[in-house]
Amino acid sequence: MNEENVLTYTVTLHDAKQAVKFVEIVNGLTGHFDLRAGNYSFDAKSLLGVLSMDPGRTMMLTATGADRNETEKALSDFILSEIHQSA
Repeated sequence: MNEENVLTYTVTLHDAKQAVKFVEIVNGLTGHFDLRAGNYSFDAKSLLGVLSMDPGRTMMLTATGADRNETEKALSDFILSEIHQSA
């Protein structure tokens, strides 16, 4: 069974300008990224999906198959905290 690295973070985007920057950065990263806020979940590489969220709302970012160091360095302006999950 092939287990991929799954990283989970809480993130916040304060305005549309930050949302655009976030999507541009995520699109340059390797891996699959999903954002979840409440009952809504969408591809974090989708500008339309990210812009559909209320500014300032805290969301969960799940990165599958992404490099931890690269992800954390690239998204450091948006990450509030890492969620540690037990395997």
